[in-house]
Amino acid sequence: NVDECYQILMDFDLENNYQKAYFNNRFDCLGGLYNENDFEKYNKFEQECTDNEILVRIKLKKMHYYLHKKEYLAASGICDEILNIIDKKHPVYNDCLRLKENIFKKTIGIKMCEVQVPDKPIAVGLTYRNTTNPTYKIYKFTSAEFFDLLINSNKDFYKSLENHELATSGTIEIPEENDLLEHSSLVALPPLKAGFYVLVFSNCENFDDENNLKSIPFQVSNLTSFNLKSDGVMNIYTVNRETSQPMANVTAHIYKKTYSHKSKRYEKTDLFDVVSDKNGHLTY
Repeated sequence: NVDECYQILMDFDLENNYQKAYFNNRFDCLGGLYNENDFEKYNKFEQECTDNEILVRIKLKKMHYYLHKKEYLAASGICDEILNIIDKKHPVYNDCLRLKENIFKKTIGIKMCEVQVPDKPIAVGLTYRNTTNPTYKIYKFTSAEFFDLLINSNKDFYKSLENHELATSGTIEIPEENDLLEHSSLVALPPLKAGFYVLVFSNCENFDDENNLKSIPFQVSNLTSFNLKSDGVMNIYTVNRETSQPMANVTAHIYKKTYSHKSKRYEKTDLFDVVSDKNGHLTY
């Protein structure tokens, strides 16, 4: 019986005043921390333990228990308790600092359909934590600039945005949350005319720190299409995004992209244009 063996070891430790071994064996006997009953056992042992290293192990267990329950404020408090009993050279010191930083860090995420309808509100899904009233900017691109953005990375992307026309900007009013949890919201941005755009959100008032920014490219168009390849022929059907009616005289620009080792970029090569018929159908 494992429990009996541990009890024999702990009795031996007490008889010989092996305090560290005693507390270590008691800790091993506790097992996992999965529910309130387990938590009470750890709390009771913590009050009796006089060995700092074992105390750190107890508190780490409690901290992970709180993290699993998404009780981040309580987990942060345990971090503070650990930092108060260890020095900066301890292996978990920096881990605790990083955890606290992540718990209180402002984060924001954005999701949206890659094509929006002209003159209709732009629907954007926001996820945020520790963030209130995020700000946004929407920049307008030409078709050539937009294509290049999609196929090539740019390490100075956010700085380069200032060279583009600012279509609109604003602030989203969201309720202040103090629970340190991630929240989500669906927001409507101002309508836009047909064109190519990049949306940038910041989790603070300024756009100076790229670590605070999230961006997504999108188009505004009445057009949509679906493709069907048959016998080596690509069939494309173009329809109105709102009415689903076929769109005649729509020009499809066919191109290919190739990687240039000289410029270390993808380059676009124009091939040909195809125009849809009265049924919105075109082939190539």
